[in-house]
Amino acid sequence: MASIVTGDLYEQLDGKLFEIKRQIRQAGGYPFSPSLLNLALQALVEGRFPDGLGGLIPRDPVTLGPLVGTFDPDGFFSNGNTEVNLYVWDDFKSCVLSSASPVTNRPALGVSVHDLAKNMYDSEIRAELPTAHVFSWADLWVIGALVKLQPRGEEGTLLNNGYANIFYLQVGVQVFVVRVYWHRDHAKWYVNAWKLVEYGRWSEGPRVLSRN
Repeated sequence: MASIVTGDLYEQLDGKLFEIKRQIRQAGGYPFSPSLLNLALQALVEGRFPDGLGGLIPRDPVTLGPLVGTFDPDGFFSNGNTEVNLYVWDDFKSCVLSSASPVTNRPALGVSVHDLAKNMYDSEIRAELPTAHVFSWADLWVIGALVKLQPRGEEGTLLNNGYANIFYLQVGVQVFVVRVYWHRDHAKWYVNAWKLVEYGRWSEGPRVLSRN
């Protein structure tokens, strides 16, 4: 999946490339092996990354809110919602909405954004996220706010190319995986959820959104 590189990540990559060029041009010579550098750069150009690198690529974080007024999860995450194009699966209703209640006047919340650069299990993803990365049911307004910014599948923080936008959300003592994805043929945001268990690996490409 191609990614448009912007913001801090662009500046970091550009700075590292500039430093490599500075080193190979310096009067005293390149301090490492230029042959190995050539091989390493060729591998990176071809998308072959060394083992042991993390699997999450950080994107620019976002801040949602503050929430002013009341957010009703049952009212928003409804197939009858005319404000956004939504299809809400029954598993999301039973796993999450059944225990959720309206929330009022919540402070702004920072959200970290990462893309999966390789196939990963949920446990591997969570190990690379901030310690307090799990949303609570009271944070459902944040998912709602993200969807409202892209009500018809416009470009934005959420991927709109069919890949999953993944959230980890706790209800009681149970953590659930919430998946939000844009279905181009049906022109709707689909939302579903399931208990956090290691069913299998996520393929490269989805986006993970978490508490900062």
